[in-house]
Amino acid sequence: MVYQKSLLRESIELLIIASLVFLSVKTFFIQPFRIPSASMMNTLQVGDLILVNRFAYWLDPPQRGDIVVFHYPNDPKIFYVKRVIAMAGESIELKDNQVIVGDTLLHEPYIKDFTKDKGLFTYPLSIPLGHVFVMGDNRNNSQDSRYWGPLRADEIEGRAFLIFWNYRNRQGQLIEYPWWSIFRFQQI
Repeated sequence: MVYQKSLLRESIELLIIASLVFLSVKTFFIQPFRIPSASMMNTLQVGDLILVNRFAYWLDPPQRGDIVVFHYPNDPKIFYVKRVIAMAGESIELKDNQVIVGDTLLHEPYIKDFTKDKGLFTYPLSIPLGHVFVMGDNRNNSQDSRYWGPLRADEIEGRAFLIFWNYRNRQGQLIEYPWWSIFRFQQI
């Protein structure tokens, strides 16, 4: 005689397996985050949902230009999203509203405005080993490494790689019609 599982038991087993898979993926691989502020405009809008690759830096360090999610140094319960500007061993200088890393003037087509605020540090600033210097794309509306110094690389949760939901277009205007345009799968 062949044993048959009841529908209830099969449903419970399926639910348990699906929950374990979901928790494993969320814990170790990919996690969604919502953008809480305008510090990354125009790249990321307030309310955008992004996916973050949590294993991106298990083997390789962050690279210049990566958009990273990390624990805010002054309150580790809060997550911030910023762009990596300089890496360990480099020096950074903010001069004449421009960012200079080493001796190279950074070409930054993604920023909203020129960098007017130098923050609390004296430049040039050397980035220590195991740290990165991060800044928001909306430079004049961003709390970043200019205010709390280089970020420890081990505070980074992962690299943002996909916007999968937003209710504002790239200019910050609400999307009203058609409603399906809020589903935006845009690689970052």
